[in-house]
Amino acid sequence: MDILKKIDDNGLGSILVKSVTECQLKEFFFGLTDYSNSYISKIYSEIKNCFKYCSNPKHKIIDHNIFDDFEKPKSKKRIKKITALTVDEQLRFVEILNNQEKNNRYRFQMLLMLYSGMRMGEINALTINDVSFDFRTIKISKPITRDKNDRPILGDRTKTASGERTIRMTAEAYDLLLDFVKNHYVPNAQNLIFYDNTNQKVISTSRVNFSFKHLIDKYQIIQSQKIITSLAKKRNARHSANQYF
Repeated sequence: MDILKKIDDNGLGSILVKSVTECQLKEFFFGLTDYSNSYISKIYSEIKNCFKYCSNPKHKIIDHNIFDDFEKPKSKKRIKKITALTVDEQLRFVEILNNQEKNNRYRFQMLLMLYSGMRMGEINALTINDVSFDFRTIKISKPITRDKNDRPILGDRTKTASGERTIRMTAEAYDLLLDFVKNHYVPNAQNLIFYDNTNQKVISTSRVNFSFKHLIDKYQIIQSQKIITSLAKKRNARHSANQYF
């Protein structure tokens, strides 16, 4: 829905496929280069599929597919390196959540993420019926997603078939969930384990992830950053060194 809205907002969606020019496509994609490569790829893929459909001889909507020679533009955003917490960093973070941040409103969700490997969107979408304390399993069948107005809602299925699965709880995840259900869970209209009872709505993934990142920075969980020297700097350093020989 977001991709369709982006195509429509930029005016491209109102132009007949057979009337679209390469210049219009270039102008459209140039306006997206401030977004990430993954976001650009999603939009590129959708538009390309549309032109592929229209150029199919069975449909005969267009004679020539301009996407055959149209290259996907690259993002101007700096690529961020994704790193995982080390074992020591995770242990320290768990200790902080159980002490200094024991009253953090998202403490249980963050701990469950670390103990189970589940995505936050999957955790926030868990219902009481998804958890079996007898068999010590969690059924994952849906995530938190967003509607056309960008508001968080409970999805009806996972993105892919492999996303729907049942996982076995670790001892830590079992004790954590049992504690929450017994002592903190409040019944709600959607039977969600984690729910914003004050505002009567689901908890968005971004809200918890923002809090997670805030705590990582606040307590300096990640102690060191790898310094990457650019190739240009390395060449300059070698050049300077060679001047002495």
